[in-house]
Amino acid sequence: MVKEVARGWSIPLLPEHALEIPKAEGAPHGFPCQDTINEKGEIIPKDRPTHHDLSFPGCLSKTSINSRIDEEELLPTNYGHMHR
Repeated sequence: MVKEVARGWSIPLLPEHALEIPKAEGAPHGFPCQDTINEKGEIIPKDRPTHHDLSFPGCLSKTSINSRIDEEELLPTNYGHMHR
């Protein structure tokens, strides 16, 4: 969670505090366990916060979270395949 907060991907708030932010909108999320690799190359489990489909319009804005993203600010992503 520390990395997600540092990079601005997540802001952990209690619901009562989130409701105080003008025009704030929420989205459903999950917290699945996935594997990662540590500095020794060992596979270890890791919990990771995830967002579900963010293409639905918000209740207040009537626009989706996805449509409000500045794609120029996104970090580059590389996809590949791996076999276990």
